[in-house]
Amino acid sequence: MSGSDLRRLRWGFAMDSARKLARRLGIAHSTVYRNEQRARVTDYVSARVAANPLASAFLLGMTGDAEAEQLELT
Repeated sequence: MSGSDLRRLRWGFAMDSARKLARRLGIAHSTVYRNEQRARVTDYVSARVAANPLASAFLLGMTGDAEAEQLELT
C-alpha cells in the first residue's frame, strides 16, 4: 500500500469520525461538508506547490526571510 493510499484511508476514517461527532453535537452537515472541502483544497494546493520548486521557493520567500535562507543553505 502506497503512502497516498494510507493518507486516503486515514482521511476517510477522520471524516467518518467528524461526521459522527457533528451529528452528536448537533452541528449542521453543511458545516462539516465545507470543512471537508476546505481541507481538500489545502491538500491539493500543498501537493501542487511541493511538485513545483519555483512555487515552493516563492511561498517560502513570502513567509519569511529566515525560511528562504534555510532553503538556500540546503
